[in-house]
Amino acid sequence: VVPAIGAPAPTASNLKTLRRSTLTLTDGPAQPPAATIYLGQANVEVKQLELTATGEPVRLDRLTLRRTGLGGADADVAAVRVYHDTNGNGVLDADTLLAPGAAFGPPFAAGEVTFTPAGGLVTATPGTPVRLLVVFDMTGSGADLATYGTTAAVAADLSAAGTSSSLAVVPAVGAPAPTASHLKTLR
Repeated sequence: VVPAIGAPAPTASNLKTLRRSTLTLTDGPAQPPAATIYLGQANVEVKQLELTATGEPVRLDRLTLRRTGLGGADADVAAVRVYHDTNGNGVLDADTLLAPGAAFGPPFAAGEVTFTPAGGLVTATPGTPVRLLVVFDMTGSGADLATYGTTAAVAADLSAAGTSSSLAVVPAVGAPAPTASHLKTLR
């Protein structure tokens, strides 16, 4: 086949590249320190998580957290809340609660708690990490020296969608595995 004279030949500048959006969850850089906590204590800062999006802005629609630690029970935790750690310092201060209309999240059941507020939890924009702060309120019961923490262990713990395309995004979980620095000890 001989191209017609004057017909434009394809060039690299005409090509379009398809890129899927992603959402990755990892440990945040400002983890709350290990601490001694007490029966009935409220606002225990447990863990900071970081969301990073690529491609388009990505909305986190569902987040499942798993209770970690030793010697504790689901019933020892009265409430679990997730905040947008707006200043990224790992401390509950002027942060925004991400479950509007529900000041307190449900307690753990079978070691898990899932957040699915209408409209999603938060939207991550490419190039701007979003930091989340997980906070517990403790009940008046629990074993002395029990430890408590939390993690989102696998990609199935997240559900997300691109805000421009409305397409489901397959999330990835980096390395949010709990470490001793994240655990709180009940006294």
